[in-house]
Amino acid sequence: MIEKADGLRGDAFLNRAVLHRGKDDYILEVLPINLHELFGNDLQDIVLRKNDVLYIPSARDLQEQPTIIIHGEVANPGTYLYADNTTLEDMIIQAGGLLEAAATVKVEISRRIKSPRSMYVDSTLGESFIFDLKDGLVVDGIPGFVLQPFDEVYVRKSPAYQIQRNVSVNGEVLFAGNYALTSKNERLSDLITKSGGLTTDAYINGARLIRKMNSAEIARQQATLKMADKGADSIVVSGLDISDTYNVGIELGKALRYLGSDYDLVLRDGDRLEVPEYLNTVQINGAVMYPNTTLYKQNAKLNIILTEREVTEHGLKRAVPMWLI
Repeated sequence: MIEKADGLRGDAFLNRAVLHRGKDDYILEVLPINLHELFGNDLQDIVLRKNDVLYIPSARDLQEQPTIIIHGEVANPGTYLYADNTTLEDMIIQAGGLLEAAATVKVEISRRIKSPRSMYVDSTLGESFIFDLKDGLVVDGIPGFVLQPFDEVYVRKSPAYQIQRNVSVNGEVLFAGNYALTSKNERLSDLITKSGGLTTDAYINGARLIRKMNSAEIARQQATLKMADKGADSIVVSGLDISDTYNVGIELGKALRYLGSDYDLVLRDGDRLEVPEYLNTVQINGAVMYPNTTLYKQNAKLNIILTEREVTEHGLKRAVPMWLI
């Protein structure tokens, strides 16, 4: 029967094949067969019966699938099938090569402790090997080092690598637009200096800073909304206009007067500074009958006075509200 099946594959497990056979009373029994002995004429061949099933397992099916995992700054980090004689260089090439941010020093390989016949608990959790690379090749470490099944490779990010972090300034500055931060402690005054300074029409007291949420702030926001959605007085979260930015209270005049002080806020990636033009009017809008714009008067308080004046137009009367501020 094996010859009719075109013979055995190279990965066939010959030490123990299994023959399933039904006895006369229909009870199934298992007959183990050593194919080494069978083909070496050390075992008498077996005459098959009706409905016999012979199972010859693969040696690979009887063991855990060996893999290698590569982490960090490579093009395609992940899990790869193990192959004999794989080196660190081979694994990096298979993972698509190093990224620009990769540190070529302290590339680490972690190896499992394998002792299947051990009778004692060992405090050692694994082995670690450190390598330095140049142009993708090992230049410092164990020469000719070959990976083993279930090794893990760690390619870390270089501590000196930084991508561009951009901020922007709009409005009443000489050169509005995007600017790259050049240091971690760059401040509002530095951004104004880069943009050429304020124009004569700039309204410093109206300047505002719009900040983009980082991952931690977004996580807190989502957790708060989730709690609100489950509460007794829950709101419809899906109907909210949720933004990923928020306003930061600043005093630009004091920031430019006291350089490096707490008023001179340290910027972070994604910040947007808005410097409006000076306008001597005040806008009234929202839940009012007639939104309006009126002249600004210094030291004036908020007094909304509604008066009705009879106006005759085409024989009709209507009430005209007047706002005095």
